[in-house]
Amino acid sequence: MIIDLNTKGYSQFIVSIMFTGANGTLTVKPQNYAVNTGHEITLHCQTNETAPLRWTGHIPGYPKEANIIVHSGYRTSPYAASFAKCICDVDGDYSLLITATKKAAMNYECLEPGSLAASSAVVTVVGK
Repeated sequence: MIIDLNTKGYSQFIVSIMFTGANGTLTVKPQNYAVNTGHEITLHCQTNETAPLRWTGHIPGYPKEANIIVHSGYRTSPYAASFAKCICDVDGDYSLLITATKKAAMNYECLEPGSLAASSAVVTVVGK
């Protein structure tokens, strides 16, 4: 059913859309690492809001559209579960504990969902 508001005596129709969510900033950003196979590192990422942060990964040599979700803000993806664990004990802190494996070598990006602020880090794994 379509209603023409002008026929009902209305001269103006205003639609207001309000967005709710965080407008946070990243207060701690991840750093690049070169790490030996089997060692652990922590990629730190923290926001001044309580909204969960999202981690994605880009494997070198693949198109940018082939990014993987490492941690959705709520859980670690099955692909990354063998080498990544989110340390999410404090509101706004969504750091990743990475075990250096061949699969873990990639470009990681931390994204704040409200403001879309992002920061990235490269993890290079050396050794067998």
